[in-house]
Amino acid sequence: MKKNCKKWILLFALACLCAGCARRSGGVVIEKGSGTDFGRSNPDTTEEPQKDTVIGVYVCGEVKKPGVYELEPGSRVADALAAAGGATGKAAMDSLNLAGYVEDGQKIKIPSRAEEKRAKRQEAGEPGLLNINEASAQEFMTLSGIGESKAGDIVAYREKHGGFSDISEIMNVAGIKEGIFNRIKDKITT
Repeated sequence: MKKNCKKWILLFALACLCAGCARRSGGVVIEKGSGTDFGRSNPDTTEEPQKDTVIGVYVCGEVKKPGVYELEPGSRVADALAAAGGATGKAAMDSLNLAGYVEDGQKIKIPSRAEEKRAKRQEAGEPGLLNINEASAQEFMTLSGIGESKAGDIVAYREKHGGFSDISEIMNVAGIKEGIFNRIKDKITT
């Protein structure tokens, strides 16, 4: 009976510890373990770094070499970014606090400028425009008159021709003529 009681107490303590792994601070989410939000360091962090030998940090998003990297305790977001080969040209670097400390098990997702714009529009309650130079096939399928086949054609056209300089160029894609363009023109941007 004592063993069962100790086991339940240990499980309860572990559950409490896990629940505290992700914390929200100043509108920025810092994640321990796995998660889905941008794991950005808090610009106001005053925490002392951990005293482990090495820490593991997952760096993904708009970086040249996404992956898990071992860093020294006391490392900063800039160190994690450098370990991942630096940011791509699409990265929204202003959204990161490069001076923030990283933690063991943290996920740092470098957002694209398009993701950052969408997030800001959503926060402001504005309807977001779909950027036809960056949208996925799934995102295109949210537009009226665009099914799976046409969405794939748009992405293929964009990759072949290097993108769109104006929204009207989407009519160059097979199957998208003036009727569909008129239905979606107020919902897309370049």
